[in-house]
Amino acid sequence: MKGGGRVDKIRKAFGERTYEKGLGYFKEGRVGDMVVDGNKVTGKVIGSTDKPYNVMLTWGKKVSSTCSCPVGEMCKHGAALALAFLSNDIERVDLEKMRREIDRLDDKEAKGLLAECMTKEPKLIRLLQAMDDGPRVERALSRLDRSFTNARCFGLVVSSYDEVDLAVKDARRWKGKGADKDRVELVLKISEELLDHIDDGWDEYDDEGIYEAAHSCTALLRDSLKTITEDDLLRLLERLIDLNEKDEYDIGTAEMLDIVAARIDPEVMMSVLDRFGSEPNLDS
Repeated sequence: MKGGGRVDKIRKAFGERTYEKGLGYFKEGRVGDMVVDGNKVTGKVIGSTDKPYNVMLTWGKKVSSTCSCPVGEMCKHGAALALAFLSNDIERVDLEKMRREIDRLDDKEAKGLLAECMTKEPKLIRLLQAMDDGPRVERALSRLDRSFTNARCFGLVVSSYDEVDLAVKDARRWKGKGADKDRVELVLKISEELLDHIDDGWDEYDDEGIYEAAHSCTALLRDSLKTITEDDLLRLLERLIDLNEKDEYDIGTAEMLDIVAARIDPEVMMSVLDRFGSEPNLDS
């Protein structure tokens, strides 16, 4: 483990109790698939149910983390990843080093390597699709729909979380001026789809998956509001109020409302709520 001062930084950021739980997970070898990109670290941490959670850590003046677990941020999984990041014993992929290696390739070599990688891992094709400013929301929803439709037709057990998490990861790579707006639209559409799944009885065998998928969407929404205009925020608020009224299962639309409401002037927000005739369950 690297310097004690950096360990103390983790302890202070996460709090003693969360730090100790994270330390236990780290010592048990629950951290894997670690990728380091400057001060950003991602990895998977196996939780109490032996299912890996996706964790993202930012190491700067402050330490922060997000996670696909129900807690969502600054959890024991984040603390475990932070400790693994400081350790010399945990295997990792250094993206900065990898980019330097790629820079040494000429165009023909780089394209050949990319084609070979895609042959071995077809999901990498989505990286190219993510750079296209075309109808990416429709493409993402179409892929989800195909997966869920095939599951219904052939009686397959498909995890809502796994399918939605792939879509969310792709969306985080979207580039271009309208990327944040497209990500928000995707979150709304997926949330509607998840509510439909519950109505269709999917929660009987995929209850945990649906709620984890909704949590993943909430995290994407939180990270996608930076470039959203005030007018678009108001329209988003109105759509979320409608969606929350349909959410009898508490999959997270109320939390989405809280996130959006916190970015809107209180007087303006109250005028919107007055038009709806009732006030949703907001903590802000």
